[in-house]
Amino acid sequence: SEDNDNNIEQWIDDNIKIVCEHIYFDENNITMNATANFTLGEVYYNRSISIIEQRLARGGRRLGVLLNQLAKTRPQKSSDQKNKLSSSTIALIVILVVEGILAIAVGIIFFIRYKKRSLEPNSFALSSTKE
Repeated sequence: SEDNDNNIEQWIDDNIKIVCEHIYFDENNITMNATANFTLGEVYYNRSISIIEQRLARGGRRLGVLLNQLAKTRPQKSSDQKNKLSSSTIALIVILVVEGILAIAVGIIFFIRYKKRSLEPNSFALSSTKE
């Protein structure tokens, strides 16, 4: 779909589509079951990291667009009035910040797991040293 930084409904639809088409599948492209134990490895990390990075960048850009729009449409108030944001504006900012924090957290978790796995000796090396 065409990227539109002003259409919040499109943001939601895009996120749902990406999650359903890419994120909720394991390394074998089988839908993950949250009640089952599973391990996500290098294949999943390599497949998902570009999507995570793209979503982080897009979320940051959208937050910037939103803040710029707020700055342009903000009425000028006298210095004795308090500057307040509407509740819907606050809700949008909170949603964007939470989305960004979650994306960063997921990215960090994937990075740590990937690095941890890359530091572990592989099973071939262990079995060949025993023989």
